[in-house]
Amino acid sequence: MKIRNKELYHGAALLRIVEDKSFTALNSVRGEYGHYLLNADRHLFVKVTTKAAPPWQFSYNRDDIAKIARVLGSGKVFICLVCGRMAVCALNQAEMQHLLQMSAANQQWIRVQSPKGGSCHMSGSNGKLKRAIARNAFPKKVLA
Repeated sequence: MKIRNKELYHGAALLRIVEDKSFTALNSVRGEYGHYLLNADRHLFVKVTTKAAPPWQFSYNRDDIAKIARVLGSGKVFICLVCGRMAVCALNQAEMQHLLQMSAANQQWIRVQSPKGGSCHMSGSNGKLKRAIARNAFPKKVLA
């Protein structure tokens, strides 16, 4: 079977997690591509763009939002954005809810802007984060 680019890029994020000493288990959620259960209590939703340079944009359709909204409150929930070969940025629940409107029926987006070697500045269809997210915050952020 041919290896898809998405699989390679998911691997870039997931390998950083499994190599951390806090890692214990990783399972994919059946039937939901890009949704993983980490250490039995954290939901990860991985999105990928192969675009080489910023800004990177990620789209979330109604089904994507519904999948995330369904697990809010059942453990820790994170969105992991794989920005080409440059960065993996993680958003916690408060950050994702600042960028995306969980009750919206229309398609939404998150945009990541980052100067070369700099932190990730995030905006979304629902707003903009006041603080940038450091590139080296991943994977510690999802494992803490």
